[in-house]
Amino acid sequence: MGIEKFHLCGHSLGGYVATKYASSYKDNVLSLTLLSPAGMWPVPPNINEEFNTLLNKSGFLHSFLLKRVRNYWTFNRSPYQLLRNFGISSILFLKSYVKSYPRLEKGERKDLMRYLFQILMNRGTGELAMSYLLHPVFCLSR
Repeated sequence: MGIEKFHLCGHSLGGYVATKYASSYKDNVLSLTLLSPAGMWPVPPNINEEFNTLLNKSGFLHSFLLKRVRNYWTFNRSPYQLLRNFGISSILFLKSYVKSYPRLEKGERKDLMRYLFQILMNRGTGELAMSYLLHPVFCLSR
């Protein structure tokens, strides 16, 4: 294509990929713009201890779901696959989540539900790379 230098922009997980590219090929990138980038950080040394503390404080269902998510990452699967495996329960979960936005009008909630259903319940190409690019880290707020 003959492009030697260019402006690079990355959105979401593409922000991570764009950052990795820009750090490897600094001479080719004039500027880097990140739009809602996926955050990447080093794995804390005590992550297993923090995760186990979180499990001990959680109720049965919450603890069960956290363990499932961790196991999915271990076997290179995404949390989206976990939602899809719960079948109709996943749809109920999404409806409950959408209801947590009381300021949205009924039509907006319906649109949000459709959007979430499309990006979470249908297999996407981005999710295939997620477990290879991201570390299975749970950030805990204190």
